[in-house]
Amino acid sequence: MRNRTKQLSLAALVLAILAGIAWGECTTNICEPTGWWYYIWTTGDEVYCEGNMHILFTYTEDKAGGIHGKMHYQPQGMAGEVVWGPNLGAKYQGTGVSQNTFALKKGQTETYINNYRCLGQGQAPNLTVHETWHITYNANGVLTAVVDNVKITCD
Repeated sequence: MRNRTKQLSLAALVLAILAGIAWGECTTNICEPTGWWYYIWTTGDEVYCEGNMHILFTYTEDKAGGIHGKMHYQPQGMAGEVVWGPNLGAKYQGTGVSQNTFALKKGQTETYINNYRCLGQGQAPNLTVHETWHITYNANGVLTAVVDNVKITCD
């Protein structure tokens, strides 16, 4: 899920830049059907969840040519079950939010925060993902900071 969200963020950003962004603002707010696979390593179960992904993309271009924006991803109605493993049929629900903020031009930065939970019902364990990822480039385009903290738990 982490890589898919980063790929969607990058694709949206590239499309916005290639479209020849004019000075001003843009907001795109959509809801897309989606499905995800999860592996619950403590039980050996594979879970498949389906639902919708609420995607909000906003950006503003300032008069100096900088672009500042945010991408927000939030699963809605994500539900599924174990489709392979010892707990076949155990029910799960997906919840959480991921968001990416960026500033492009001189001193570029990007921050990605992912909080996602695949919640088991009854005795099924929960899968929790938390990630904070940040990069900074100085005005000369030199990478000056990279942070990638990931914590995945299953309880």
